[in-house]
Order: sequence, then C-alpha cells, then structure tokens
Amino acid sequence: MRVVLLGGSGFVGSSLSRHLAQGGHEVVVLSRNPARVRAVEGVSVWRWRPEMLPPLDGADVVVNLAGESIAAGPWTRPRRRRIYNSRVETTRAVVRAIAGALRGPGLLINASAVGYYGDAGDAVLGEDSPPGRDFLARVASAWEEEALRAQDLGVRVALIRLGTVLGRGGALSRMALPFRLGLGCVLGDGRQWFPWIHMADVVGAIEHIIVHEDLAGPLNLVSPGQVTMEELCQGLARALHRPCRFRVPSGLMRLVLGEMSSLFLNSQRVRPDRLIAAGYQFRYQNLAEALGEVFGAAKG
Repeated sequence: MRVVLLGGSGFVGSSLSRHLAQGGHEVVVLSRNPARVRAVEGVSVWRWRPEMLPPLDGADVVVNLAGESIAAGPWTRPRRRRIYNSRVETTRAVVRAIAGALRGPGLLINASAVGYYGDAGDAVLGEDSPPGRDFLARVASAWEEEALRAQDLGVRVALIRLGTVLGRGGALSRMALPFRLGLGCVLGDGRQWFPWIHMADVVGAIEHIIVHEDLAGPLNLVSPGQVTMEELCQGLARALHRPCRFRVPSGLMRLVLGEMSSLFLNSQRVRPDRLIAAGYQFRYQNLAEALGEVFGAAKG
C-alpha cells in the first residue's frame, strides 16, 4: 500500500514510517522540515505547509500525526492557540486535500488522545465514554470532528486516542530525567490512572487498523495493563535502579504549571476495548516489561 504520513519526523511518526517501510509499504512522509526526517529505505519525503498540502492522488492510506507538542512549554494563550490550530487546522487541510484528489485514499487514520476524556477519576473509559470539558478534551473533540468530515467523502476514518507512548525519547525520557538524577518523585497523590502504550504496540495497532477494514471511529491506543501514577513512578525507579522518595503535591503542581498540570494529575482509566475485540494482540501489557525493554534497549 501507499501510505502518506504527516508528522513523520516526530517521535511516533519516525518509528511508524520505518515500521511500515520494513513491512513492504510505500511510505511518503510530508514534513515542513524534510532535513529532520531520518533517511529510511522505502520512505520518500515531501515538503509541505498546512495551507498548501499536495494532492493525495494515489494514496491508499493517510496517517495524520501532526500537532505541536503539548508538553513543550507553559500553556500561554499563544501556545494554546498553536496547540489547537496545529491539530484542527491541519486536519481540516488534510480533509480538503483528500476532497481534491482524483483518486483519494480509502482510509484516514487521524491522531487524537486520551485527553479526550478529561479527568474521569476511577471510571473505566471505553471508546463510547463521553468527552471531558477541559482544554485538552476540547482540542481532541474538535480534532476528531474535523477528521470525521472525511466520511462524507466515502473515506474510512479511524481516530486513534493515544495514551503516553513509552519508547526511546518522547515523554518518557523527560519523566525519567529526575529519577536518573536521584530525584524521583510521585506526582500528585499517585492514585490517578495513567494510560500508557509501548511504541511497538502503537505501530502494531496502526498496521492492524490498516489491514482490518471493519475498524473505524474512535480506538483507544493504550495498554490493557492499567497502572496508577504511583505504580508508574515506582516502576520507573526500579527500571532505572534509582530511588523514588519524594512526592509533589497536586496543589503545588497546579500553582506552578496552571492548567498544564492536568497532563500529570488527570485520572483516565482507559481500556482498548475495540482493539481487543478486533483481535489485536498487545506485545506489552506489563509495565515492568515495557520499561525494561525501553531502558534495556537504550543501554544497548
């Protein structure tokens, strides 16, 4: 298949493009900065801008992972606008490009996030659970709404609600830094649920979606192995052979980070019900095994 990938120079996109190319797919990465895209056999790179997306003629699948990092800095008003526009406006441009193609793709896989659910406490969240009301929930809802417009063009649309992806890089490397320095700590009271997924299962699940034509709509890309923030932090400490002696109170985090503290304090007990029902076999359901692979591979 010919797969066009937006956001291919990012943490998930670079792994996905490599995985799909190794699986025999023709991969075209659209990037605003082609120099950042790692050279991989079977992957070609085109320069693009959201306002001037190239036609998608001949593509079988479009995977849209584009979006500014939500953890790169404080959520000032300009950054909130960039976070929103980099997802919603880009997705709108993708659907417009699909509409303009003479032979457009049959499948759009559009990124979303478990932030869609907001802060849900101990409630078990499946794909049919309602959205939250905070900033990230509003962004995710608008993001998905734009992607679903492609259905009117006869395109199958899969919305992948990603948990925190564990791999070499990304959010995990930033979370691990205090532990490496001997300053490991539990964020908040530690009872909040923390949805995660190993990078191998992200790329595996996306490939599963591509080949299973009955999969459409929202899909939770999280491990079935649910953990709390306390369990995550203690697992990091064990994987890195470092202590975890401290706690950062929720009130202090909200004072310092403002609404951005929701990244660490929101509780989302998310289940990948639809992927499991579709027969996807997770490689990593155990957090200790996932962290062991990441940090063992990093040492190797």
